[in-house]
Amino acid sequence: HYPDGKNGLNMVDLGSDICFLRDNNLFRLRSCAVILHDEKVLMAKNIRDSWYYSIGGAVELGESVEDAVRREVLEECGVELEIDRLLVVYQNFFRGDDGHDWHEIAFYFLMDTSPVRDWSSLIRHESINMEGLAEEKEWLELDQYAKKHAYPEFFKDIRKILQAETPLLLTNRD
Repeated sequence: HYPDGKNGLNMVDLGSDICFLRDNNLFRLRSCAVILHDEKVLMAKNIRDSWYYSIGGAVELGESVEDAVRREVLEECGVELEIDRLLVVYQNFFRGDDGHDWHEIAFYFLMDTSPVRDWSSLIRHESINMEGLAEEKEWLELDQYAKKHAYPEFFKDIRKILQAETPLLLTNRD
C-alpha cells in the first residue's frame, strides 16, 4: 500500500489515452506508422524539440492498436492508409525531458502506401503533438537516418527489419 491511499497513482487527467503516472514513472501504450517512399521514411518534428519522431501516438481506451495507427496517420498526415503488417513491438525505457521515467510499449506497423498519389500532401498536412505543439513532417533518407537525431533509433536498420518473417520484439533502455 502507498501512503497516499491511491496505490501510488497520481491522479492526472490524461484524457482517453492509455497512459498512467505512478510516482515518477509514466507508462504509455503507443501505436506507430512506418511510412516508406523512395528509400525515405516519414517522420514528425515539433517546433520546440530538436529531434524527429515516428508518426503515431497514444492508443485510446477501448481502441485497438490497429485502429489507433490508422487514426494517427489520418490526424497527422491527412490520409487514410491501411496496415500492411506489424513490424516491431518496442519496449522503450527512458528518462524524459519532463523528468519522468518512461515505460512505453509501442507497436510499429508498416503502412500500405499504394493509395497515395500526392506524396507531398503527407508533409503539408497540419498537425499538433500531445502537448499541443505544431508539428512538421519530413522525409528522412534511410541511408542518412543514423546521422539524424531521430527516434526510434532502430529505423536505421529498417531494411533488415522489413526482411524479418515475423514481427520483432525490441527493447531500449536509455
